[in-house]
Amino acid sequence: MAATAPNSANCKGYYTFDTNYDDSTDNNDLTAVGVPTITSTAIYGKGLNISGSGIYLKATSSNFNLSTADFTVYYWFNISSGLPSSNIGFEFGGSTNYHSVSLSLSPSTRNIGIHKSTNGTSWNSLISSAGIWSYNTWNMVTYTRSGDDWTIYLNNVSVATHNSGDVITTDTRISMCTNYNLASAGTGNWDELSIFNTAHSTDEMDYMYNSGSPGSAQQYPFIAANNTIFMGMNF
Repeated sequence: MAATAPNSANCKGYYTFDTNYDDSTDNNDLTAVGVPTITSTAIYGKGLNISGSGIYLKATSSNFNLSTADFTVYYWFNISSGLPSSNIGFEFGGSTNYHSVSLSLSPSTRNIGIHKSTNGTSWNSLISSAGIWSYNTWNMVTYTRSGDDWTIYLNNVSVATHNSGDVITTDTRISMCTNYNLASAGTGNWDELSIFNTAHSTDEMDYMYNSGSPGSAQQYPFIAANNTIFMGMNF
């Protein structure tokens, strides 16, 4: 099957980190806590560097209330060894401090997880095997929910999946490069975060992965010079 461009109308947030933390598809801009850095270390264009504790990005939008809805989240990461053992990554809302859906990486064990909660303090977790991603290189992680099926992909390969009927209660907040209680920084480099309100097919995931893979036979632009194309998808 050929790679297929996702429907851009279903993209609720896209962050290139080329010049700032703004959303390229709507007005769901991220706000910096601490001082993140825009850097030339990136999978495409420029990227985001987080260095030190207490630094992360956050946003509030009704577009980010997952509830029981399908979704797909993509981002690229490149982090080093020797980081805190706490899970870091991308968090969807919850109670005042805690989050209800945590899409995480573990710097110490190099696994990837989805942690789901209805109360922000107890969790039902889907976790990949350890040691599946490498330090100091770019990796793409994809998290998706289709009905009761939750799946994690690393570099476009499924690494963990399960069927869960959990009802996820979320609010409208997200945070990036921190852990579930905003206590740990996601030290490292991050790029090309995108949030869709649909579960993507494998062909759509192929498109997204190969759009950002250096040397790929499928080199689709993320944004054309005239800003009319988003990852090959016309607005």
